[in-house]
Amino acid sequence: TMATELQRTDSLRLSMLQTARLHLMVGRFDKAVVVARAAEELSRFSANPVTSATTTILGAEALLDSGRTAEALPILVHQVENPMKETPEIWLRYGRVVLARAFVESNFESPGEVPELMDGLLATFRLKGPLFYSDGLDHELIWRASPNCTQPLQPILEEAHTFLAKEGKGLTQRARASLQLHLALAHARLGEFSNVVSILENVVALPGVPVGPHIYGRAQFALADALEALGRADEAHACRIKGNELIQLAASRIEDPDWRRDFLDQPMIRKLLATVPKESETKRIEALYDMIRALNSEDNPEALLESSLQMAMQAVDAERGMILLSGPTGSDFSVRLARNLEKETEADVESVSRRIVEQAERGESILALDAGQDDRFKDFKSVSLFRIRSLMCVPMRSRGRIVGTVYLDSRRQGKPFTREDLRFVEAFADHAALALENTRRRAELEIENRRLKAVVGERSSYGKIVGRSPAMQKVFDLLERIAASDVTIVIQGESGTGKELVARALHFNGPRKDKVFVSENCAALPETLLESELFGHVKGAFTGADRDRAGLFEQAHEGTLFLDEVGDMSPAMQARLLRVLQEGELRRVGGDHPIKVDVRVITATNKDLQAEIAAGRFREDLYYRLAVVPVQLPPLRERIGDVPFLAGHLMELIASARGRVAPRIETDILDAMERYPWPGNVRQLENVLRRISLLAGDATVTRDVIESDSGLALMFFGKQAEMGPLLSMVKTEEEQIRRALEAAAGNRDRAARLLGISRATIYRKMREYSLR
Repeated sequence: TMATELQRTDSLRLSMLQTARLHLMVGRFDKAVVVARAAEELSRFSANPVTSATTTILGAEALLDSGRTAEALPILVHQVENPMKETPEIWLRYGRVVLARAFVESNFESPGEVPELMDGLLATFRLKGPLFYSDGLDHELIWRASPNCTQPLQPILEEAHTFLAKEGKGLTQRARASLQLHLALAHARLGEFSNVVSILENVVALPGVPVGPHIYGRAQFALADALEALGRADEAHACRIKGNELIQLAASRIEDPDWRRDFLDQPMIRKLLATVPKESETKRIEALYDMIRALNSEDNPEALLESSLQMAMQAVDAERGMILLSGPTGSDFSVRLARNLEKETEADVESVSRRIVEQAERGESILALDAGQDDRFKDFKSVSLFRIRSLMCVPMRSRGRIVGTVYLDSRRQGKPFTREDLRFVEAFADHAALALENTRRRAELEIENRRLKAVVGERSSYGKIVGRSPAMQKVFDLLERIAASDVTIVIQGESGTGKELVARALHFNGPRKDKVFVSENCAALPETLLESELFGHVKGAFTGADRDRAGLFEQAHEGTLFLDEVGDMSPAMQARLLRVLQEGELRRVGGDHPIKVDVRVITATNKDLQAEIAAGRFREDLYYRLAVVPVQLPPLRERIGDVPFLAGHLMELIASARGRVAPRIETDILDAMERYPWPGNVRQLENVLRRISLLAGDATVTRDVIESDSGLALMFFGKQAEMGPLLSMVKTEEEQIRRALEAAAGNRDRAARLLGISRATIYRKMREYSLR
């Protein structure tokens, strides 16, 4: 009976030990100590030295984590100096290392105790498996990075890095985060802030109920210090906010108010929280970031002025406001925008208020907390006329020059402005001035660009895409606008129209041009292979999967993935693709964990996706994900005037590849080429030109050369009678003549041939419509 009771006691102690450990892991330090002490009481009825030592040390660790170091020290000293004879060596060692940590965190200055307690630590812990080894490295880093330690830090840094690389994935979330934290703090001790950032930038607590939130909170503060040292103040600010949230979360898990106070009041935590911006300051900074982002996204100067004044008024609860801008001389300021001013009094407001603005025009901000009692404004009628209580006037500076001023006021029923309001509007006004200058300059450059285009003619290429027709000019304009963005794009067009060339042009003219461009034809692979090709697979996922393999999405990380013939995807593949686009992560075939990917996706198809959606063969939600911007490539038969231009360009490329000079193509052959409908589009044209190049050699491409090949002769001359003119005079004559002249680059004879009319007729029609 006694043996049975002892067995039950040991069982209960083990259960309580596990409970205390769980409380410690999630941050319930008060409960961890209570349960550990209850388990310790049961030790009088048990002779199990392992659970006895573990319970004592666990309770002491909870005291340390909660900031009660003075209470933990005597417990640990007694445990180390008076161990039970049967206590295993590993727990004796563990008690010594926790005591060493307590000495370090209490700034214990006696030089002998901590080195003696740490001596031989790693050698023992290394033999006991990854979790013990990780804990040993943790404490060794804490000791080596402390001010009182004279032992070298570099060897332990290298050892910790090697261990994390080999065993990190096998550790618990809390153990890995703790080791990364102390490894980063050791690098910070050496001033190696870039290493700190690389270690901690991905140390993020999982959503829900994170284990050890105080560890993740400290990691965010350490990351903030490193980012600030590297000049990345905005990111550092965000990290401090996040770190504070995690520390407060950790405190909220401590139920006992005294324990909670001790946790937040421990020197290390108190020092971190002192760096967190005040709530009002944080909200103001976040508001300023939002305002700057909004300003930078505006490309219309007038709309920018509207946005600037509205944002400034909302930020400080102003009732009225106006923006004055400098004239051509830089000193002639005038009201450009006013809000909430009565129309009949706007003129008076402008003339009277400009006297207030004069100081701001010299670069000095003005703030009146109570304008009615301020001697500076006693002679200003507008103060009494409009019952102004508080006012401010702030210069708008851009590149060392004052380009305008922002005037805001609040009347008697409103709130008075503060000096914090003034500082905020000053910061905002400078950003608004710079954004306005940039927007103005951009508008001027666009006008100049249009003027230059009118002088030198339309561009004839974009990337490796060539064309001068109006249809292609529209495509080039669209590509120019969307290349710098990261939006998903669907390129629609017949086979051979150059969809992959467009995708490559968008990539190499966009922000990811220095990253990888990866392409895949979705119609070229069966569904099972396509899934593995796109998303990768893990070893053993299917027969032949003898190793892990990254898919194209992972290979294209931070770059561009081009998916051709996306309209041929099966419904299952469409669903997987949609999920990746929505979540920004994927799972390999056979894998069980998500992988984050950052990829710009460009797709192409020769199908009418709207018709496919109507037929139930393509998902509508996927289409709207893919087609944020649809690009429609015209077939070659609709690119009036491009065939002769393309023929010359392609002949040059073909001849250059063979080390020869491109042969000249006679005009009647070019006309015949332009009349042909080209069902295979540019790809077919290129193949035909390669064939012609071989036939002609270095000689001019004449009708005789074409007729020497029966297939080419049939293509260009066999049905000439039925083909008719490329353009028709049945439609509006003036418009058709304009199109023909554009296609013929102003050559009236060629334009006449394209229209199927005589040279005399086109001359007469041009005079009739005053065309040149």
